[in-house]
Amino acid sequence: MLYKTTSLTNARRRTSADRKEKVTATLTTAVPIAEIFGPRLTGTAEIEGAFRRTGVRYGDWGQGTTKPFTDFLKLLLDNEAWLEDRGDQVPRLHMTSASVTVIHIAEDRYLRLFQASEQFSNGQKMETNPFDGSFGKVLKRGESPLDGAHRAISDKLGRIQPLFNDRSAYKLESQYMDFPLIAMSEDFHPLPATFNRYKITCVIPRQLYVAKGFEVVSNGKTTLYLWQSI
Repeated sequence: MLYKTTSLTNARRRTSADRKEKVTATLTTAVPIAEIFGPRLTGTAEIEGAFRRTGVRYGDWGQGTTKPFTDFLKLLLDNEAWLEDRGDQVPRLHMTSASVTVIHIAEDRYLRLFQASEQFSNGQKMETNPFDGSFGKVLKRGESPLDGAHRAISDKLGRIQPLFNDRSAYKLESQYMDFPLIAMSEDFHPLPATFNRYKITCVIPRQLYVAKGFEVVSNGKTTLYLWQSI
């Protein structure tokens, strides 16, 4: 069971009874702000034409931290994202994802898993700043946020601990729709992207907790996840 804690300082000052204030699992219905989007770009020729018109060097994708153009097309084909035509401006990518925060509670310590660094096969290393989620997954067409969260947990941590592939081994405590995040796409730079995120908390028991964190190797990349107090 997950209990509310607003900050590390406040959590330490609370009484034992206060700490046992249950966080109710809820799904808040998102009420979108009225916004006018441009038309969708669909066919490959139409997408490439928009990229050439706006100076997007998609031929360079697949180098460094970016993913290849074929992965981009598959993302659209699988209905995991859609691309907005903005005329003379660079097209904008729109995606909905499940953002999972992994929590472990040890007595009065509340620990959160975060992505600390990424090491690529070419030797390049990227330090990452802690953010408000451990990892996430773009939702597939028709996939529920909870199913997306289970898929993310299995993909990230099930590789090194098979118990993470078992939904009954951990508990998803809360779920709600966050405000849209607008940022530059790391996978398909320099596309701007709007990320609609369902934020989901995953509480793991002691048998799944590893104090030194987790090192996950996938697709020529090693990702280090560490714990921090909250």
